[in-house]
Amino acid sequence: AQACRRQGIPLEAEPIAWQGYIIRCFPQVNRTVVLVAALDPAGVLYGAVTLSQMLSRKDNETSLPVADVADWPDFKHRMGNLLLQDFERGGEAWAREKIDWFLQYKYDCILVGIPKREHWGWVKAVVDYARRRGVTLLFFGNWAVGSKQGLAADLRFDGCVEQEGEYFTWGRDDLLRDKAEALAAFLEATGAQAMGLHCLDSDREGFDRRGP
Repeated sequence: AQACRRQGIPLEAEPIAWQGYIIRCFPQVNRTVVLVAALDPAGVLYGAVTLSQMLSRKDNETSLPVADVADWPDFKHRMGNLLLQDFERGGEAWAREKIDWFLQYKYDCILVGIPKREHWGWVKAVVDYARRRGVTLLFFGNWAVGSKQGLAADLRFDGCVEQEGEYFTWGRDDLLRDKAEALAAFLEATGAQAMGLHCLDSDREGFDRRGP
């Protein structure tokens, strides 16, 4: 705000909203002063991203076009998506690269499935990396309390609803508690900020077989 006042720019009068920013270029003798200003930290971050995209380099010289920019999002949150199998297979370096790509386009949320426990160590580093760039990883799963694979003869799941190879229940508090504790362990181990869980919602959801 002080820099804006020194340059005679009333920031509050600029046509920007939260997460928006302005870029102003002031040509001077042998140099150009560039001002990036916003109403909140996210706007400053996005302004810096746009400024970096405006820079070009040729013959060992870096140049910047003299321009005035005012930009802001139409939507408060913008979400992208990563496939879980790609996330797990790609690992930490791949995930960091994708986060940087989403940031270039001002996404602030990335949807991805809940990874297996063996990946939680590097997932924590990725969550921290995304947070420092203003990006939230939203881990998405469901309320399945077990998988049929290898558990077909497990009597604990008697009476549970089976769909697409997974077991669901409406009323088995013991199984639901185990599921909740597993999810809590993931959140604690990775520092994840957001999680979404999908319930069973098909025409075969079996509410009449919901159990005790």
